[in-house]
Amino acid sequence: MSEATIPKKLTLVYARISNNGSKITGQVGELKVYCDKKGWKNVKVFKELPSKNFGERPKLDELFELSKSNKNIERVVVQDLSRLARKSVVDTVATISALQKKGISIVSIQDNLELDAKSSKMMIETLKVFANIDQEIRKETPNYGKVSNDQTKENRETKHDKDIFKLRKKNFTIRKISEMLGVDRETVQRSANQQKL
Repeated sequence: MSEATIPKKLTLVYARISNNGSKITGQVGELKVYCDKKGWKNVKVFKELPSKNFGERPKLDELFELSKSNKNIERVVVQDLSRLARKSVVDTVATISALQKKGISIVSIQDNLELDAKSSKMMIETLKVFANIDQEIRKETPNYGKVSNDQTKENRETKHDKDIFKLRKKNFTIRKISEMLGVDRETVQRSANQQKL
């Protein structure tokens, strides 16, 4: 078989920005320079711009579709592994696992990682552990956050109520109390009304 008929291995570059304030060209440039230094010449670039729908990644979906039909894809290069996430660590692990099952390596420049199907089984298992931790934290966080916010609000109101009570007893005006405590007038008035001052 001549060299011309041997199919070239393909490197997929996936760049994603999270918000409209960022520029994707810098990220793409960094990824292309990295590939060039490694001698990976056959490169296809996917540029993911911010989506209106959280977790929607049409270019990542396109990359997956190509990986299903093209057996010559050798690797996917990203700036860091978080670029492959949709909503959580779980998504990142699922993305990496799906690509590796096709024999595609994941190269993360900033993480200084090259995860190939053979040598990264332990890394994937470790990521799965972190993904499970991430899921548990996400399940519990709203409850903890609510308790914490309620407690903070309750403590803040209790503190202001006592101060407002003391200052109103000394005949300070609502306006003066508001200025002294750094609390808006409505809060001071509401507290005074509740305490029937």
